[in-house]
Amino acid sequence: MHVKLNPARRVLAILALGLSFAGGLYAKLELVDEQVVEFYFDKTTIADPEMQKLVDYMELVTKIDLDRPDLDGNQRTLQSIVLRRLASYDVLPYVHFTDEDAEKFLADLQKRNHLSRDQLVEMFDQLGYAFADALQEVKLRYLEEQAIDLRVRSHKDALVTRAEVEAYDAAHPAFSKSEVRLVQVRVPGDTPLDKNWTDAELAALAWEEPFIVAESDLSESKKFIAQAAPGSIVDRERVDGGMIELTRLVEKRPSIRLSIDDKQHYDDIAQVLFGEKFEALLQAYQEELFAKAKAIAHFTPGYGTLGAEAAGAKKPGAEAAPVLEEQKT
Repeated sequence: MHVKLNPARRVLAILALGLSFAGGLYAKLELVDEQVVEFYFDKTTIADPEMQKLVDYMELVTKIDLDRPDLDGNQRTLQSIVLRRLASYDVLPYVHFTDEDAEKFLADLQKRNHLSRDQLVEMFDQLGYAFADALQEVKLRYLEEQAIDLRVRSHKDALVTRAEVEAYDAAHPAFSKSEVRLVQVRVPGDTPLDKNWTDAELAALAWEEPFIVAESDLSESKKFIAQAAPGSIVDRERVDGGMIELTRLVEKRPSIRLSIDDKQHYDDIAQVLFGEKFEALLQAYQEELFAKAKAIAHFTPGYGTLGAEAAGAKKPGAEAAPVLEEQKT
């Protein structure tokens, strides 16, 4: 089966046929041809009267929005554009970020990157943004980040407990790398390379600060160092200036089971667990945002059609979309 559009019409705006409007939630969005998606918050899902006032208008997403990248240069998707705007509405009653704030942010960006205003405008122009559009996108990005901080990162379920860290550590034991601790010093070039140094002579040399190398990072020709006796000279090499560089093995550190009493190991596990929680909470938050919004397809008279499954999600007063003709083959 394929879809046939009335040949006298051309689609201007459409939501994907697979788009589900059940309960106001649409999990997948697609934009094709030169179409436009229009969406708005379903005010019946919003308890805060002040919030209802703030979202009493439509939002439009065009193909131009998709064709130009984000301000960081990354390509955007329809879903990411809609989510950013929905998230910004979600925190409008709690977070204030004005045009003046955005201007200050851009001024700081100019200063830190040694840019003139003309250079900044040119940079935005290359990305496809007029300066006013870029200013608005800065505001939306800031509000989106604040929304994620408020609704996701600060969520009580994002907290990682010690019990969770202990459970993860028990299920995923980690071990330190075997390491060698070395020191180096340079001696006069007329010193015989094979000189047999006494402990007293070695102690009298002005050794540099010790450094640590993991055994796994030793080159094949240097693997023998891990088998040498601590205190021995493990390398002698002529270097620039005619000097001889001596390398001495100070200590060998075997691999050990890491403990969560070690702050770095604890923090590493906590970061992994937080990442998992963050992704789950972010997904739930995005679905919640979609549930608070409804989408419609907006048409210019004489243009294309949209399936009746979308008509039920139209805003009061919006024209219902005609049904696509279907032709079985």
